[in-house]
Amino acid sequence: MTTLTHLTQCSPGLESLHLTFPSQADDSGLTIRRLFHDVLPSLRALKHLGLVSPSSPIPFKEIAKLSTFPYLTDLILVRCTAYQPLVVSPQTRDSHLDVSPGNVFGHLKSLFVESPSTLGGCIPFISSFCFPVLDRFTVAASLASDVDEVDALSKLICDNCSHDTLQCVSINSGNGPNGDAGAVGGLMLPIVLRRLFCFRNIARFQLTSELSISLDDDVLEALTLSWPHLEHLQIASSAPPSRVAPQRATLRGLAHLGRNCPRLSALAISVDVRSADVYLPRAEHRNPSLWSIDFYRSPVAVEDAHRVGAFLYALFPKLTWVEGDSLKPEDRANWSSVLETMIRCKQGHIDVAEVLVSCPRARRYMMSFDHVSREVRITWPRKLRGFSSLDTFFKRSTRLPPRALMRQ
Repeated sequence: MTTLTHLTQCSPGLESLHLTFPSQADDSGLTIRRLFHDVLPSLRALKHLGLVSPSSPIPFKEIAKLSTFPYLTDLILVRCTAYQPLVVSPQTRDSHLDVSPGNVFGHLKSLFVESPSTLGGCIPFISSFCFPVLDRFTVAASLASDVDEVDALSKLICDNCSHDTLQCVSINSGNGPNGDAGAVGGLMLPIVLRRLFCFRNIARFQLTSELSISLDDDVLEALTLSWPHLEHLQIASSAPPSRVAPQRATLRGLAHLGRNCPRLSALAISVDVRSADVYLPRAEHRNPSLWSIDFYRSPVAVEDAHRVGAFLYALFPKLTWVEGDSLKPEDRANWSSVLETMIRCKQGHIDVAEVLVSCPRARRYMMSFDHVSREVRITWPRKLRGFSSLDTFFKRSTRLPPRALMRQ
C-alpha cells in the first residue's frame, strides 16, 4: 500500500490501474479502506480500473466514490477467495434506482463483474447503481445459479442499463457444482431472453450456464426481430445429459437468423437435427455473413448428414466451419460428413437443389404430379436453380396439379 501511495505522487495522471490482492490477508478490510481513502482519490484521471480478489466485500459508500470519477470508462471487479457479495449494498432495492450522483456511473462503458459463488453475489452491486451509457456488460459466476437468480439479474440489467447504448451482454455461470440448480433450467431461457429484448442494439449475446436451456423456433424468431444488429450469438448449457431439456428449435428456425440478422457471423446453439425436414430456402432467408456454427450437443443422424449439409450451405453460403460438440465419436464423424457436403456444394460437385428436392416435403409435392411423365420430373431439380424456393417453382409450373392434390 505504501508503494501505491508513492505512485499517486509520481503519476497523478495515471489512466490505467489493475490491482490483484493477496489471496489471504488478515488486514483485508483495512487494505480496502486505505485504497479508497488514500490512493484512489488522487487518481481522478483513471480510465481503466481493475480490482481482483479483494478478501472482503467493498462497502457501498466506497464503491460509490468511483461513480464520481469523470473519465472512468472501464471497471473490473473480481472476487476469487470468499463466498460473499462483491459489494455490501445499503439496502435491497426492488425497483429502479433514483437517479442521483452517488448512484450513477455516468461515464462507464465497460463493466466486468465476477463472483466466486453464484450470480447472486453480483446482484448487490448491480442493484445499487445505474449505468446510462454502458455498452458492454459481462457477469460471471463460478457456481451454478438457480432460475430466480438469473431472473433477478436479467431484470436488473433491463432496469439499470440504457436500452439504447448496451450492445454486448455476457452471462456466464456454472463452472462449479451447486446442488441441483440445473434441474429446473427449462424455465430460464424465455424469462432471460424476453426481459432483454428491450435492448434493440444488441450485437453480441452470450449465455452459458449449468441450467438446462431449451429453445424453440418461436423464441428464435422473437430474438432475431428484437436484435436485428446481432453479430455473435452463443447460448449453451453445460447441464449433464440426464438433465438437458429436449431441444425444440429446428433447422427451420435458423432461417429467422438468416432473414432478420444479416450481420450475424458466429453462432453457437443447440437444435434438433435428428429428424431434419430441410427445404430449399428463399433467397431473402440467406445470410451473407455467417461463417461459423457450433451446434452444441446436437447429434445428427448419418442418413441426414448429406441433406443437412446442403441445407446449411443454401442458407449460409459463406459458412466454412461447422461442428456439433458431443462426447460420442460417431456424432463428431457425422458432423464431419456435414462439413464435407458443404465443401462439395461450394465447389459445385453437388447440386444443392437436387439434394433438397429429395426431402420428404419435396417428395410430397412431386407425388401430386403423377400425371407428368417421369422424364419431365427428372429435369425439375436442375430447373430449380432459377427460383427462390421450391414453392415458387411449383406455383409457376405450367403443369400444376389440381389444388386438392397440392393440399395432400
